[in-house]
Amino acid sequence: MVRVTAGWALFGKRPGSSDDYGVLNCSREPFRAAEFEAILRRYALGTPPVHREGEDALPWVAVSWVGKAPNRYLGMSIQRWSDHRDGAGRPIAFTTYICVPYREVERAPVSYEAMYRALRAFDPPMDGPGEMATLDLDGYSADDLAGAVDRHDRERVARTAAMLLVGNVDVLHAGESSVLERLRFLDAVAALLPYGYRADFSAATWATGRAPNIRLAFTRRPREGSRQMPWRGPVEPGPLPAVAGEYTEQVSEIWRRYHDLPKLLGYLASKSVPREFRDPSHAVVDLADLDRPLRLLAVAERGGTPGADAARELLSGPRLAEIPADRHGTLVERLLRGGDPGDLDLADEYWERVPATDRERVRRTLAAAARDLLWTAGGPDPRVSRYVAFARRDGMRDAFLADLLRRHSNPARDNAAARAHAAELLRDAVDPRDGSLARSPLVAAVGGFGGLAAALLAAEAAAPERLDAWLHWFGVAGLLPDVVPLFRNLLDQREPDRAAVRGLVRSRPVWAAALLRAAGRLGRLDLALPGVLDWLGERSGGRGREDSDAAVVSALLTLETSQVAGCGAADALLLALEGGPRFFAAARGGDWAEYARGLAWAWQWPLPPATRRTQIRGLERVLLPRPWSGDTTRADEIINLVRALVAHSADADWSPVARVLDRDPMLEGRPAFHDLKALLGQATPAYAAAPREERWPFGGESPSVPQPVREPEAVVPPPAYAVVDGATDDVADAVADAVADDVVDQVLDYFLAEFQAVGIAAVLAKVGASQWQMHGTQAASFVRRARRRLAESHGEDYAESQAVRLVEHILKGDLGSHLVPEFRGALAEEVSRETAFQMRLLGAAVRGSEEPQGRSRGRLEESRAQLDQILKQGRGSLLPWRRSAGEA
Repeated sequence: MVRVTAGWALFGKRPGSSDDYGVLNCSREPFRAAEFEAILRRYALGTPPVHREGEDALPWVAVSWVGKAPNRYLGMSIQRWSDHRDGAGRPIAFTTYICVPYREVERAPVSYEAMYRALRAFDPPMDGPGEMATLDLDGYSADDLAGAVDRHDRERVARTAAMLLVGNVDVLHAGESSVLERLRFLDAVAALLPYGYRADFSAATWATGRAPNIRLAFTRRPREGSRQMPWRGPVEPGPLPAVAGEYTEQVSEIWRRYHDLPKLLGYLASKSVPREFRDPSHAVVDLADLDRPLRLLAVAERGGTPGADAARELLSGPRLAEIPADRHGTLVERLLRGGDPGDLDLADEYWERVPATDRERVRRTLAAAARDLLWTAGGPDPRVSRYVAFARRDGMRDAFLADLLRRHSNPARDNAAARAHAAELLRDAVDPRDGSLARSPLVAAVGGFGGLAAALLAAEAAAPERLDAWLHWFGVAGLLPDVVPLFRNLLDQREPDRAAVRGLVRSRPVWAAALLRAAGRLGRLDLALPGVLDWLGERSGGRGREDSDAAVVSALLTLETSQVAGCGAADALLLALEGGPRFFAAARGGDWAEYARGLAWAWQWPLPPATRRTQIRGLERVLLPRPWSGDTTRADEIINLVRALVAHSADADWSPVARVLDRDPMLEGRPAFHDLKALLGQATPAYAAAPREERWPFGGESPSVPQPVREPEAVVPPPAYAVVDGATDDVADAVADAVADDVVDQVLDYFLAEFQAVGIAAVLAKVGASQWQMHGTQAASFVRRARRRLAESHGEDYAESQAVRLVEHILKGDLGSHLVPEFRGALAEEVSRETAFQMRLLGAAVRGSEEPQGRSRGRLEESRAQLDQILKQGRGSLLPWRRSAGEA
């Protein structure tokens, strides 16, 4: 039973009156009286005969529609004679009309017969308030309608339905058939169309005259332009328009294939989206969609992306019940094969339908999809964790993870980010203290993948008992025999074998990085660093050095540790490896003394001259921004730190640091600075006896520090900073000239290290406020070198854009207004000379050939316009040249 709220109207004339026919009463909604009357006249069926018998006698029933989407209504009227007469003594016919909102019967379909029975029982008042009517309609029965289709001849009903898709249809020679028989034929025809076409369907059990707005009507004579269907007798198999013919063939094919008419009618009733006959293609598509589930199943079983899409549509749609239950597991497997993490919720919903015999296959599919997200060249997709969570069921976890964590065959995908993410997934999913790992394939899978095992052990060091458990399982399985003892040493608070650590850094840098990270998390850097420092002291060029350097730098830049002295030692290593100190800026207050002792302790390790120079230049870049500015305590801390470092490497060239510290007013006023200056400039006897070994900053027994191997004197360059008190002006000028040649390189190093973090203007302002004094020609050289260095590291396009910005800032005076005029002239001279040279090269390239085409020509046209503009500016003295009188 379907309950609906209907509007209504009573059409006729009042008894005994001479009024014309019109609306006598109606509901207040959804239309006014005049609108109800317009609806009834639109679907008027003609003038009824006065006789009460025969095929054209009243009652007449009309089916109609009114309104626009989404406010469409299904209408029905009954016109019948009453016992009343008008003022002239003529009998009066009353028409009762109802309209039901389509949205109320869209999801709960009803038949026209059900509407007719409710309308026939409805007796609207001729007077009084017009409240909406509440009607109870019988529900839609596909079985009853299938019986009506068969009673009226399937072929006749199907052909009538098809003809309705392309125009009006008249049913002729109905004879003495009853109104109910005719109405049931209309119902049968409508049932063989998608239900949504009722929103545009009109029909009548009888019509006289043209009745142009009635699509299907019983009549005595054919209406102009309509197609005919006989009530009785054979159905003529004449040709039909394309859409109607295709629809007829589809219905016939479905009957041959399924032999299930109620299923067909039930399916068509489900296609309830409102449609209009002016677009009949929807009917063809909807009918073809009847066997779509089976077609989708076939696509899903073929696999691939289309297979996953088909499985998704079936599992998330309303027609899964049409698929045999024993195929649901295949659908889940094909869905997961698509590799979309968004499908996991859907797979979870139907997991219980996957047969136990299929679950191993599904598990392998799940792991393959997860691998594609984890092992990617661009880094892991964090959604892979959803697959891991899904696999925590039915004993799948360990086998799934073993498949997921296998080394990828493509080296580009086996990257550090993916390994680190895999280790975190493993930590979240598995507790190594669980004894079940003794029988798990996971231990062998992880232990056999060195890069992953390294990342795992480094991460697990945050919880020593978990690290201990993993080391136990690897030891039981006989895996990683050369590295497990080193981690075990850290846990047991013993220094790992230095030779073994050096070997890791040289040949297995991933493991060396893991050992450093583990030592940091365990708070035992003092045990791991000596072996790494020994490697640094022996470090030389050759194959693999870049990998070793990168691994150590990466480990130190991501180090997690509570050891303040270890932070200082890490920074000493980073300075030597051009990584830049990580902890220097944060080491303040009570932490500074520990930090400085750790840095000085690591600094005392003997290094090759080139490595020591790199270390000192790195310290120079740290000091270049003058981090002590405005803070006397910080100034004293840095002075004393540098004193300690110089004492441990007095034979090195400290001139880069000396130039940064010299002539700084704040430092000049600090008590220890003059001693430092003397140590830098003269290596005075007062500091010649400084201890060769820094006090062990970590507590406990100090490890031995290798003694330096003295290089021949000729190998060590003499200090560049050697101006002593009392030197003549000529000597000082000579030293200043020598230093000036190095200024550009120092400014360039500082600029490249800082400009991306703080901006070009800020860096130039610091340089301008420093003791460096560049002239315009040096500034032009600085721009040229900056562009070359940036092109090597970031590409030409980036280098060019940054060089233009740099020029603009210098011309604004950010480096000092005093050098702008000279810089402008030097830059113009340099660029014009280069432009002339490039034009000669281009001329040689195109000589004897066709003119440049494509992008080359476009660049030249753009450059010509810019050059013309620059030359015009030059006439106004904006550039430092003018055309001579003899120039054309």
